[in-house]
Amino acid sequence: MTPQLISPAILDDNEKCLLYGVAGTGKTFAALTAPEPILFLAIGGENEAKTYFSKQFQSKYGKKEIYVEAIKENIGARGKIIKATGFDLVCDALDTALELDAKGEMQFNTLVIDNATMLSAMQAHKVIEITSKGASADKDSAYEKFKKSGILTLYDSDYKAIQSLMWQWVNWVFSLPKNVVFIAHEYIDTVPNRKTQSQDVVGVKPQFYGRHRTDIPNMFDNVWRFQRNGQEYEARTVSQGKPYEIVAKTRVGGVLSANYSDVNLTQAFDRLQKQAKTVG
Repeated sequence: MTPQLISPAILDDNEKCLLYGVAGTGKTFAALTAPEPILFLAIGGENEAKTYFSKQFQSKYGKKEIYVEAIKENIGARGKIIKATGFDLVCDALDTALELDAKGEMQFNTLVIDNATMLSAMQAHKVIEITSKGASADKDSAYEKFKKSGILTLYDSDYKAIQSLMWQWVNWVFSLPKNVVFIAHEYIDTVPNRKTQSQDVVGVKPQFYGRHRTDIPNMFDNVWRFQRNGQEYEARTVSQGKPYEIVAKTRVGGVLSANYSDVNLTQAFDRLQKQAKTVG
């Protein structure tokens, strides 16, 4: 390959969007406004997808072409995990959908992943299971099992191995010729204050493990924090005077207003593309 003169062609039709915030702030509602058809991976169960049938959504957007695939961990009696297959099932579900897409049997433009918390939990279950087994009957050490499972971080702790799986997952879905909308909860980072004997907030970030709370969001084209302000839902693009906040951003700045309420992802993506073509 040789370097090419920069042009709007690098801003293809595929956007990578991370939506994060506390529960009930409209993240799933916004995700379902992405370009159709949509493949909705409901990790942990279909509950979040029920937003589609709400009176508010239907009155505003009506019928949309959405395929739902619910993936759950293999839970037995009394909530015991029989075998940590959840993360592999998520990967299998997407593989199957991509095969159907290639055949023209179930084509989709946007992949919605809801949510990062459940996906991280499934990745943790997988890593813990591998680590806890250690040397087994087939003489494979935990180290060897990590390698066979595709975990890049082969040292130190389960914690780092979980981060490795998430990093690989995000890179995989980014390689697909699809829009990607990833939904995450909100993590409040605090430090102890000796003077007040309380906790001071030093960061509000998407819910991932460790350093990935910053690293993973920085991989996305668009990162929007959803908050509830009275009865109005906002995806803010600038800070409101709180220096610790990690607020929303877009790769192409100056397109969205400071308080871009009532997010319609299809319209937002169109505006970003038009802006890029104007510059080019």
